[in-house]
Parts: sequence; structure tokens; C-alpha cells
Amino acid sequence: MRLGAAAVLAAGLIAGTLAVPGVAYADPPPPCYGGSCVGVDPIVHNASGECDGGAQTLDTAHPPGGGPAVELRWSDWCHANWAKIDDFSEPSAWNYWVETWDGTQESAIPYQGYRWTYMVDGTQLARACIQGFETSQYNCTGWH
Repeated sequence: MRLGAAAVLAAGLIAGTLAVPGVAYADPPPPCYGGSCVGVDPIVHNASGECDGGAQTLDTAHPPGGGPAVELRWSDWCHANWAKIDDFSEPSAWNYWVETWDGTQESAIPYQGYRWTYMVDGTQLARACIQGFETSQYNCTGWH
């Protein structure tokens, strides 16, 4: 016995296993995107996830005279950048920040144990910088 197309379609819909060719299923949207990420913590936990998941380090810089590296982080999903220090054993000794080409700047998050800054708009060129608190000298990554 042959089933008609309508019967196959109905059976597939009831079973919930019908695959429709050519239909794309999108990932959930990021928690923010580009300019809407300015001032947002990259480790935002919500239904969409966090911008830090899958992020990569684009460049690093060390302060003049030596010290921990600061990383310029990038999230392709959120199109955002932030700075992250790689050694937080002496947090009061280092000032670090991320900035965009237009001058928007985010400094280290002032919560105990955080090693990163809030995010800036990743649709613009950005860089991460680090400076010792007892000196006016600083060093930055390249613009990315």
C-alpha cells in the first residue's frame, strides 16, 4: 500500500522528525553586538550565553620595565573587544584598559578577582594598554 504525500507529511509532522531541506536554523543571538556591548561585562551570563565563549586573543603588550601581559580580546559572535591581564597576582600594581579608535575607553572592572575590562565596540579598531600605577609610561597592543 502506498501512502500519499499528504499522509507522509502528516506522519512526519506528528512524529516531529520531518526535515525540510533548505531551511536554516540560527544560533541564538549574542547578548549584545558591536556598539551595544560598550560598558558590558564580556562574561555576561544570560539565555544567549556570554561574549567570552569562543573569543580569541588578537595581540598582547607588556608594560615598560616588564610585568604581566595585557591581551586584546575579540569576540566574533558579539563583535566586541576587551582587555584581559594574564597575571592578577598584584592587581593594585597595574592599570590596564581597552580603547577604540574614537577614544571610547573601558578600564579594569572594579570587582575583586576580575582580570578583564568591560567591552568596547568591536566594529571599530581597538587596542589594549597597560601601565604601572607608579609610572606615567605605558605600552599598548597594535590597533586591530
